[in-house]
Amino acid sequence: MKSSRLTLTLYFLAALILAALFYVRYISIGFALGTDTFSHPYKRFVVAMIFGGLAWMCLIPIFKNTKSDLGKHIWVMVLLGVILRTVFLGSTPIYEDDWNRYLWDGAVTVQGTNPYKYPPDITITVASDAAEDVKELQSLSVKNENFATRINNPHLTTIYPPVAMSVFTLAAFIKPFSLDALRGIYLIIEVGALWLLFKTLIAFGREPIWALIYWLNPMLIYSVYNAGHMDILLVPLLLGALYFAKRRPILASLTLGLAAAVKIWPLILGPVLLRTHRNSPAIYIAGGVIMGVTALALLAPMLLSLGESSGLQAYAGGWQRSSFVFGYLERGLGFAEENAGRLARFSVAGLLTALALWLAFRRGDDRNILPGYMMIIPLCLFLLSPTGYPWYVLWFLPFLPFLPLYGAALLTVTVTLYYARYAMGERDVYDLYSSYLVPFQFGLPIIILLWETYIMRKRSNV
Repeated sequence: MKSSRLTLTLYFLAALILAALFYVRYISIGFALGTDTFSHPYKRFVVAMIFGGLAWMCLIPIFKNTKSDLGKHIWVMVLLGVILRTVFLGSTPIYEDDWNRYLWDGAVTVQGTNPYKYPPDITITVASDAAEDVKELQSLSVKNENFATRINNPHLTTIYPPVAMSVFTLAAFIKPFSLDALRGIYLIIEVGALWLLFKTLIAFGREPIWALIYWLNPMLIYSVYNAGHMDILLVPLLLGALYFAKRRPILASLTLGLAAAVKIWPLILGPVLLRTHRNSPAIYIAGGVIMGVTALALLAPMLLSLGESSGLQAYAGGWQRSSFVFGYLERGLGFAEENAGRLARFSVAGLLTALALWLAFRRGDDRNILPGYMMIIPLCLFLLSPTGYPWYVLWFLPFLPFLPLYGAALLTVTVTLYYARYAMGERDVYDLYSSYLVPFQFGLPIIILLWETYIMRKRSNV
């Protein structure tokens, strides 16, 4: 394909992504708090996201099958990505309210109260002899339109580790209870992550143009800048750990330990991250120790506050929503009766640990395979997770430019079907969602991933 045609195709696809996300921004007001679910334009939202996602997927074959001078258009596309993010400032979050917890946690911390100590619903009924900090929390909520009543699962304490909490606190310092303040911080952090992605791509011999596969992903942009999800905080730390992995393993270990204080799961990447040094036991062990100690030290405030109302315990022990593989696994372990869910969780943890160790010590050229291995683990974690939330695709998306599998890319598109569950639940047809839409949104990408795996193995044996 000639360079001029490639350029036109690139801009045409970018225009389609732009149109889809601008339309999502336009209809977001239809999801305002207090509006009836039946009136929500959820079908148009789902269609727009899928449309934009498919246009985004078409970038992959363009970058795969050409060595043109498309790189000179990177900064135009970067600017487009910034526009797509800032356009969601002031938008109404579509079907998401986790950001209320973030804003509450930040405000509570700024006030000087331990955010892991009390669940939000403690502010609803406060006795006259209640502790002073509880009364202060009630006052904080009341002064801000009874903000604590907006938080989902208010009977549970927060599940967000201290590094994430520091970002929520910074947003509260800038402007308390402002989602836009948090979105602004996200954008600054993500621009830094994009810079890291450019450097990491170059370090591993990839063209910088591949960064656009991350930067222009519609699910990423919607999840962070409309829905306000905090998983974006992982991205610079995951990329930083990968960037430092070969030459500065101790710094890479420290960075991954910091990532575990945003969400705990990145610790499972440790064995793979250090695989370059697997023949140097002292470095490998030192890296693992630094990683674990850093994570444990940072997680201590949350771990020391575990109790009956702990959100972390509730999430780890029994949370399940829109799962696919996990649901079948749990049913297959039905002989364990009430312990089936717990046994399924242990099984998933064991499978992922075994996968991480196998990838860590498998032979191969780290220049080519390390970033791909770093993607495989969070991708499998998402596919096996008891919670199939769409924004969890951010876990593996930063690594997709290094291993651009169509099945993984498609997964970031099909998960949009999750947002049909609300209206289907209201119409008492939730079984149709769980029986048909969930298997489709996960099953089709898995089939494609298995086919791609087969083709890659076949080629490697040629």
